[in-house]
Amino acid sequence: MGLDITAYKNIKKLGSFKLYEDYEEQFDEDETLYIMNDNKDFPGMMNGIETNDIYSYEDTYDFRAGSYSGYNRWREWLCKTMVGVLPDLVWEKQDDFKGKPFVELINFTDCDGIIGPEMCKKLYKDFIDNKDFIDNKAKVVEDDLEEYFKGLYLEWCMAFEFASQDGCLVFN
Repeated sequence: MGLDITAYKNIKKLGSFKLYEDYEEQFDEDETLYIMNDNKDFPGMMNGIETNDIYSYEDTYDFRAGSYSGYNRWREWLCKTMVGVLPDLVWEKQDDFKGKPFVELINFTDCDGIIGPEMCKKLYKDFIDNKDFIDNKAKVVEDDLEEYFKGLYLEWCMAFEFASQDGCLVFN
């Protein structure tokens, strides 16, 4: 098991339903996105989309972020590289890290979750604004792992590029 990411581009609301069975009867699952996760533990992350809404989308971008432990190692690398601390400190003292790059992604679920259009735009900007730093200066783990993590950084950047175009990003 592991973490798979799907970025949706140009989502458009089609309707809302209370019961998943109603959705199944009226829409083709391969052509629509049904938002069921409400991210109650991460307020503000879904801004721009609502639970129990159904959306069409223009395109998707998928990638595997790694095993859950692998993703958490990447997230730790990102946090140490960009914020200078381990994620635990960001989780414990969230207010101290507001405004720092990537803190919303660092302080987000490592399994099921959805990032809405507004936050996708902010995080995409973080990825673009810090790409040169990651490419040229980051070095917090051994060489092989560093290159692997930089490759994942590019995957995340591509996913957020898609999702920043009036879309969303789904953790599966």
